[in-house]
This record gives sequence, C-alpha cells and structure tokens, in this order.
Amino acid sequence: MNVALSPQASDFLKKCPINLRKRILNKIKFYASAPDPLEFAEHLTDDSEAPYRYRIGDWRVKFAVENNTITVKRIGRRDKIYE
Repeated sequence: MNVALSPQASDFLKKCPINLRKRILNKIKFYASAPDPLEFAEHLTDDSEAPYRYRIGDWRVKFAVENNTITVKRIGRRDKIYE
C-alpha cells in the first residue's frame, strides 16, 4: 500500500524531533508493506474521517484507507489525540 500524509500530519512531523519522526515514519512504512496493513490497526467507531489507528509507543496515528492508500490524517500523543 501507498502512504499519504494530510497537511496536519505533515506539519506535525516537521515540528517533532528527528528521531521521533524517523521512528513514526519507519513504523508506518512497515505496516503499509505488510500483506494486510489493517491487521496491526484498531478500528475506531467514533471517527468517520480517520476510522483506524496505529499505536507507536505513546503516539497514535489516525488514518483512513482509500484506493490502496493509507492516508494519515492525524498524529499525536495518546492522551491528546482523541480530544
């Protein structure tokens, strides 16, 4: 699967420390390269824009799957992302 970033996710990655950016991007690429990327995801019932999330340590990556593309909508700390 391909990976695309929303403007909000892209801005977050530009502002975060480089080691965190590498960790998050490497994990997203790993999940996307799996035969079934949704195997690692959890389905979110209360978010229609980003119905899935990946857990990467204390960080959460909310995303949608559209036309064989994982579109990362939002990235944030686990205690703030669901607000």
